[in-house]
This record gives sequence, structure tokens and C-alpha cells, in this order.
Amino acid sequence: MNEGFLKEYPIKLDYNKETGKFAIVAGHHRYNAVKELIEEGLLSEDFKIPVIIKNYTSEAERTLDQVHENSIRREVNPLDEAKAFKKMIDGGMPIERIMQKLGIRTKSFIENRLALNNLIPQIKSLISQKKLPLKVAYVIGKYGLNEDGSPNGTYQLEALKFFLKNRNKGYGDSHVESFMLDFISKQNFNLFGSFGLQEMEFAKNKIKEKKAEATKKLFDKSINDLLKIKERLLPSGTNQLNQKIIKELVYSLLSIGGENEIQKKLKDLDILIYSLNYLKNNVEKEYKKLKIEINQKKEN
Repeated sequence: MNEGFLKEYPIKLDYNKETGKFAIVAGHHRYNAVKELIEEGLLSEDFKIPVIIKNYTSEAERTLDQVHENSIRREVNPLDEAKAFKKMIDGGMPIERIMQKLGIRTKSFIENRLALNNLIPQIKSLISQKKLPLKVAYVIGKYGLNEDGSPNGTYQLEALKFFLKNRNKGYGDSHVESFMLDFISKQNFNLFGSFGLQEMEFAKNKIKEKKAEATKKLFDKSINDLLKIKERLLPSGTNQLNQKIIKELVYSLLSIGGENEIQKKLKDLDILIYSLNYLKNNVEKEYKKLKIEINQKKEN
């Protein structure tokens, strides 16, 4: 410090015209180090620090520059970066602008980082301690949500327990994703309302006729509703999607909710597809089991 603060490393300041005050954008550690040395009497109070004054057009631009400066000088904490990305996007900054400034090649990197904001404190703590792979955390943050987008602690903790229990077997993010889709399907896919078909055994006459009719009616309606959607998107007799409807859907989602809305709907489709397969497989499995029971009765 005898030769002064190196000019190659100036502190970057943002001037707020409304308050008339300066805020440090880059150089907090350098500023605090000089401040401590002055307090200890090792530097004079008039010690000069080179600065660059910036006038940002928005808070999002200021945050972007701050993240850029930090990424140049040291490894950025993923959770801090996730908060910064969310702040910028909420401030109206396009993802493409962030990618360009920070040299990020794919949108998925930013989308994965944003998913970290959805995690409950216990899981964020494991990330800070580097005890949880980021890829696994991304999956938990993506799927471990309630319908309103808030974190679902049950989903996330179950996924975490599954991973910790099986990590020595080589399980990774793809295994956690499959587990979460399965778990969420079992929790949420209540196609039959309060009828509880899982406990019905038609062959043993444990279900009354009216209840059976009502259950079948509800099931038929649900399947028909899904088939109507399918018919609009993929008309019978053709193997091509209705691209006009697909485009309208994508544009509508983007205009109303932006990139986050698209990602949410893709996640919902993942869960729906997995749930339908889960339902089909279990109905088929139960049907085969029932046929075996009937045949065994006939033999007796």
C-alpha cells in the first residue's frame, strides 16, 4: 500500500441522483480492507482510492454489472447468483441480455440457477456446505413446488432423503427426477375423487352398483376431456401436430407469464404424462391380477 491503491483495480460506484449517495457495485472487499487499515492507523485518512462512477439505467443493469464483476474476480456462490438472476429477470431484463453480458451459452444454465431459489432452507444449507450436487439441487428446485409456485417442503425433503440414501449406489439427478415424478404422481393424481378405486375389488362384489357407475362416469369424463385436447392438437388420421395451436399456446404463455410460465407448464406436462403412464400401468397390473384371481376361483 506504500505506493497507493493500484489503478488497475478501481472501485466501481453507482451514483443515485435521488438520494445523492454513492453505492459500491464492485470492490466491497478492497474498500473494507482500506477502511480497516485506516482505522488501525496503518493508512492516512486521506488515502486515495481510484474509482469509476457509473450511471445505470435500471436496478437490473446494476445487478448485471455487479454479477459480471464478481464472476471475473472469484467463483460466484450459486445461491447468490440465483438471487441475482431472479432480480434481473423480475426487473424486466431479457435472459438473452444476461447471457450476452456474462458469456453464458445456454438458457438452461440460467433456468437451473433460478430453480435454486425454490429450495427450502435445509437444502440451500447443504449447497452452501457443498454437500449436495448442484444437478440434484436443480431437479429438486424444479419439481418440488406447490401449484402456486411456492416450495413444497414434503416433496423436497423426500427427494433429498431418496438421494442421500442412494448416492453410494451412483444415483444422480436423473434418478432423483424419476423419483420425484413418481412421488408427486402418487400424491396428486387423484383422478377418482373420493371413490378410492385402489380399495375396490369388483370381482369380490365389494363395491355397490351405484358407486361403480359413478366412478366409471367420472373416469370416462376425465378420459374424454383429455381425448378432446388430443384431437385438437393431433387430429385423427394424421401424425402431425396442429402447429397453429401450438404457436398460439406458446405465444400466449410467454405474453402472460414469460419464460417462467413456459417452464412451469412444461413441468406440469411432465407430471401429467408420467401420471397417465403410472395410471395405465397400474390399471393394467390390477386387471391382470384380477383375472388370475377369477381363474383361480373357477379352478376351485
